[in-house]
Amino acid sequence: MTFLKTFNQKRFFKILLRTVVVVALLPVGHIFLAFVNDNTHPRANPPPDALNDASHLNITVGVDIVRLSPDLEATQGLLRDAFEKSVATERPVSIGGARHSMGRQSLNRGGIYIDTTGFNRMKLDEESNILKVQAGAIWKDVIAYLHPLNRAVSVMQTNHDFSVGGTLSVNAHGWQHDKGPVGSTVVKFDLMLADGTIHRCSPSENSELFSLALGGYGLFGVILDVWLNVVPNAVYQSTHKTSQLDGFVEVWNGLAQKDNVQMLYGRLSIDPGDLFGEVLLTGYSPIPWSKPIPPLEPPKLGRLGRAVFRGSVESDFGKKIRWTLEKWAGGEASGTYPRSVLQNEPVELFANRDPERTDILHEYFIPPGQVVSFIKSAGAIVSSCETDLLNVTVRSVNEDTRSFLRYADQDMFALVMLFNYERTLVADKKMQACTVKLIDTALAHNGRYYLPYRLHATQEQFEKAYPQARSFFSAKIKWDENELFQNGLYHAYGKSLLSAK
Repeated sequence: MTFLKTFNQKRFFKILLRTVVVVALLPVGHIFLAFVNDNTHPRANPPPDALNDASHLNITVGVDIVRLSPDLEATQGLLRDAFEKSVATERPVSIGGARHSMGRQSLNRGGIYIDTTGFNRMKLDEESNILKVQAGAIWKDVIAYLHPLNRAVSVMQTNHDFSVGGTLSVNAHGWQHDKGPVGSTVVKFDLMLADGTIHRCSPSENSELFSLALGGYGLFGVILDVWLNVVPNAVYQSTHKTSQLDGFVEVWNGLAQKDNVQMLYGRLSIDPGDLFGEVLLTGYSPIPWSKPIPPLEPPKLGRLGRAVFRGSVESDFGKKIRWTLEKWAGGEASGTYPRSVLQNEPVELFANRDPERTDILHEYFIPPGQVVSFIKSAGAIVSSCETDLLNVTVRSVNEDTRSFLRYADQDMFALVMLFNYERTLVADKKMQACTVKLIDTALAHNGRYYLPYRLHATQEQFEKAYPQARSFFSAKIKWDENELFQNGLYHAYGKSLLSAK
């Protein structure tokens, strides 16, 4: 009775209401502060006489830059002059487009750098659906060219900022369901070798060079014109499923088989309270569409979506908010979109702007039967590492039957991990220690790791993940005996393999 006499119902509900309001406003306040902080960072650019790559950890000075032009004859002349200069001055040649690699795969200190981005003309054969495109073209421009012609790219990465030649040189895969890497869409390409000769390469013509240069990291020559299969554009409707980790492969397969899914990806929970415990799957299926194709614009995520994403940096609370919102919204591109619009997403949408920190990608390829076990082991490793995991995207890639230095020697799940850490040697060394553990775990699950990122793997890990590497680098010497084409990947692993012969 004493309790009932002293209980003030009105006061209780006032306190309860205030508590609910405060709790509700905490996420709003966090996102607002993330937005403010993100937009106060100064933009950091390398000095005008230096180059860097997407890691922002590889300032490279003393480089002679050769900029190609759309005129094929002029470009061929520029390249032959650069090769002659390389031989005369003993300065190696590297090749780059958008430079989205992260371990000097397109750079040499004091070398000659071929900037392909001005070499960017394209022409579609509408009858055969084959696009002839110069290798320096950026996918953003390819998408914009194809869109009014009611065509779309068949296989490419999530973002549109990469060059066509760069994509071929790493033989990237996409999130287009039931497809191999981009090499599976290549009809042929022209390749200029170190001696200045040009070879037409395809699965049936100069097939050895075709296989070596596709995923060859620019170590065999400069890719010039490329012929790619493209597909009709279509409008897609998204479908979303949330699964516990243990059952996600079955849910993935069920979603893939339903309604003719053409594009499909997953996201692992990065909520530290349930790291990797859930998976959000998003698929896109074509729907009947009689109206004009909508304009070419990226999915409208805007500043709010970016603030939510960047607000998860160094914040467990921010990661929990983001995962909650992602599940509620069904992913960042929920709704109805043309295929070309889904492909038209810039890296800048979520990219790091803090000059004191960097975003670094990893990618691991794991067979379907072992992927859940790998994810659990990877979760334990990440939890013990001194680094900040921001995102894990899940995709699938069919067996690669074309490139020599292949990562998909069978059908694989691909797990793309995004880490954020300080731009310091100490932080990079800590990331390397974590990377070595993750690669060991991938290898133990009959998997592979991807080569365009930080070159943190040991020589032993590289050779185990790519058992064809010794033959690959021996073939490099066959076609480029004076080692004119070099880069960070070659210096990290190729030289050691060749010297051990």
